[in-house]
Amino acid sequence: MAGMIHLIYNTVVVILFIFILRLYKNDNHHTSKWKSQLLIGVISSVTIVLCMSSPFQIVPGYIFDLRTIPFLVGILYGGYLGGGLSALTLYLYRFYIGGGGVWNVWIVYSFILVLAFLIIPFYEEGKRAKKKWTLTSLALITATLMLVNTNFRVGGLPSEEWFPGLLYLLLHGLMAWMTVHAMEGKGTDYRLFLWHWGLEQGKKGI
Repeated sequence: MAGMIHLIYNTVVVILFIFILRLYKNDNHHTSKWKSQLLIGVISSVTIVLCMSSPFQIVPGYIFDLRTIPFLVGILYGGYLGGGLSALTLYLYRFYIGGGGVWNVWIVYSFILVLAFLIIPFYEEGKRAKKKWTLTSLALITATLMLVNTNFRVGGLPSEEWFPGLLYLLLHGLMAWMTVHAMEGKGTDYRLFLWHWGLEQGKKGI
């Protein structure tokens, strides 16, 4: 049950992260590219820390959260600068937390980091549907590798933890899809963020 609460907390944090990025994108018409990448990297890094500060543990020392979403967004939307900052934050904070799962991070996230860096040029030029497919696939691959690697290293996950594990995978796919939908949306595509939609209507005098 405690694990479910932490997953819900992580979900709320990531939704707020997506919301903030969408607001930033709307007002980011005159910001230089490197400043934009740096700010996205900072926002992603803060979100990574918040997610990792309230994880659920399948086994002692192995923590799970939704850090993958801001990590990937920091790379694919923040470029090499924002991605480098996000990766550095993730590595340092995970090392600070400690536990046997540190090696999971080095193994899985190092592979994903290189892969995502290689994808950056193609991602920037891709259409919305392709970006959804790319980010969602990377998020699911990362989450799956984390679960598989943990299962291998501990000699099998407890049976009662498989449901949180499956929910963990589902949330990665859903949050990644929502991120691209919000970031690449135009006009009223992001009305799911009701508060921001209300502000926009207020500006129009409605």
